[in-house]
Amino acid sequence: MQPSCDDGNPCTTDACDPDTGECGHVADTCDDHVPCTVDTCNPANGACGHLPKSCDDGDRCTTDGCEEGTGECRHAKRCDDADPCTIDSCDAGTGACGYVAKDCADADPCTQDTCNGTTGACIHATISCFDGNACTSDACVEGTCTHVAISCDDGNRCTGDSCDTVVGCLHALRNCDDSDACTKDQCRPNDGECEHLAVVCDDGDACSVDSCLPATGCQHAPKACDDHDICTSDSCDPGSGDCVFADIDCEDGNPCTTDRCEPAGGAGCVHPAKDCDDEDPCTKDWCDPESGECKHSGGEC
Repeated sequence: MQPSCDDGNPCTTDACDPDTGECGHVADTCDDHVPCTVDTCNPANGACGHLPKSCDDGDRCTTDGCEEGTGECRHAKRCDDADPCTIDSCDAGTGACGYVAKDCADADPCTQDTCNGTTGACIHATISCFDGNACTSDACVEGTCTHVAISCDDGNRCTGDSCDTVVGCLHALRNCDDSDACTKDQCRPNDGECEHLAVVCDDGDACSVDSCLPATGCQHAPKACDDHDICTSDSCDPGSGDCVFADIDCEDGNPCTTDRCEPAGGAGCVHPAKDCDDEDPCTKDWCDPESGECKHSGGEC
């Protein structure tokens, strides 16, 4: 008859080893393979119990829980509002949350202090005092904007200084134009007075007559060297400026003409035929066009 191995404990599995005859008692773990439960066996009836694992750390300012994958307790701090611009706190006695806005004040009344909602960094933007007027110097003094008129004096007596509210300082040159083309108009920087200096019209040409007309300025008329003699070639010597009256050349290249210039009546060059008449009625008189010599051939009389 096989001996009984019952140990009277419903939370063990009892068996007899057939090789040795010894009894064995293996405890029932009641493991439900859930890391976040505490597994037990009721010794009265052998029923398994699976109670949730307690992770309470006694701190009212943490949210306690069990990590399902590992069974480890987690204690997350409470009262985080995910706002980087607040300082979050928790009352250890009551667990009540408190959210105080981050203080970004820099004690500078000329800055506008804010908090960056993304990074939590404090921003201190300089207050803009720009009044849209280019003729003022704008600044913030102890939190109050000031607008002081700027000086446009450029120290130049020959400019008229003014200020345009859009573009700022303007420096207009003084107009010294006297509408006379024969003067060089300018402003004296030492006293700001206009002066009108006569322009020099000398062109360096001895054969021109230099003058100036107020309407048009310098004039350079050619020197008149006309002697009213048709038999001279009139010109001006560029070295001395003297008039030169050279006889004109009336040579026509014909040896059988007598070339000369006749000023009377404006005739100019004349070329009468060479007179070869030998006053001999019994000769034929003519001029040799090659040599210009008179020829007299015999004839019948």
